[in-house]
Amino acid sequence: MAAIPESAKLFMSGLIERARKLKKTIAFPEGTDPRVLEAAARLARDGVVKPVLIGPRPANADPIRATDPTQPPGTNRSPSYGIRVGFDPAMKRLRKAYEAEVKKSQQVLKDVAEETGGRMMLPINSQEMLAQANEVARAIGAEYVVTYRPKRPLAEAKPGEYRHIQVASRRVGLSLQARRGYVVPQIQN
Repeated sequence: MAAIPESAKLFMSGLIERARKLKKTIAFPEGTDPRVLEAAARLARDGVVKPVLIGPRPANADPIRATDPTQPPGTNRSPSYGIRVGFDPAMKRLRKAYEAEVKKSQQVLKDVAEETGGRMMLPINSQEMLAQANEVARAIGAEYVVTYRPKRPLAEAKPGEYRHIQVASRRVGLSLQARRGYVVPQIQN
């Protein structure tokens, strides 16, 4: 095994001292790996951090089974062993606020898309994204522009007035996407 350079030892000792002062808990998802078990035991023994091992508890490590002579071999006693993971309340509040903002943003995008005759697509994975991109390309290739003259001229409308429009087809089986209306523009001099 190669010798550890002095600079690496100094760096590690600084990290260990900072971790010891912060008194943090670290979760190890590979809780059954012997190397992780050894490292977690060393960190706990040295008082660096409080390790939490995630994974099935080894049957031979059950203290009740190992020390209770009234239990028949191979049986277990309640309470069952599990892992409790606690979350920082401030982080939980931030996460909830973030999720609320994302929902609001998605609703605004959905409203804009519906108002302008579009659709909002939220692909979950790359395959779905590619399928939706192909769908968008087909829709663009089949796009038509339709113009019309309003019954009441724009000159008679107030600037900022919202006008509803409805586009329909007499042809059965034809699907249309169109905006619901428009705002009368301000007249520029």
